[in-house]
Amino acid sequence: MEVYNDCSVQERQWLDGCRHKDPRAQEKLFKHFYGLVTGICLRYAPSRHQAQEIVNDSFLKVFERIPHEENLLNFRCWLRRLVVNTALDHYRKEKRYSLAESLDNLDEHLPANDAIFDQLSAEELLRLLNQLPNQHRLVFNLYEIEGYSHDEIGTMMGIPAGSSRMYLSRAKNRLRKLVQSDDLRTR
Repeated sequence: MEVYNDCSVQERQWLDGCRHKDPRAQEKLFKHFYGLVTGICLRYAPSRHQAQEIVNDSFLKVFERIPHEENLLNFRCWLRRLVVNTALDHYRKEKRYSLAESLDNLDEHLPANDAIFDQLSAEELLRLLNQLPNQHRLVFNLYEIEGYSHDEIGTMMGIPAGSSRMYLSRAKNRLRKLVQSDDLRTR
């Protein structure tokens, strides 16, 4: 059976080298997929420093697990899922050491106007996402970008599906406020 059918010949060679724990192949794979992995991590981490920790932990997991993966057809999908799960692991670890987020001071509901977000660049959206509380940012990423359902998000984050819906709603409301305040400042 063909493995890594979403990879180039060169990428397959690096992955085969990684299966045999070849440091040169690991270095090439790291450098090649660093941008992809970093982009995912920046959406989930509250800071660049924490994103870099998630990147490093993700690649350690890749190099540890790749020799044991049998018949891995879609490496990029597998890698993306591994990175998202690593980011969630970091969130859970941080959550243990921080105070629980207060549910007081609920944001007032703003009318939905998602067309606002279509006008933002990826860099502007990342900047705005980094201003959200951790739980809101994670739920927004998992639902809107990764396509998970609220039930799946609840299971991954250890929260009820209803809380996932609430966090998504609050994230969108907060993002709308941030976009509107940015629009007012640039006028």
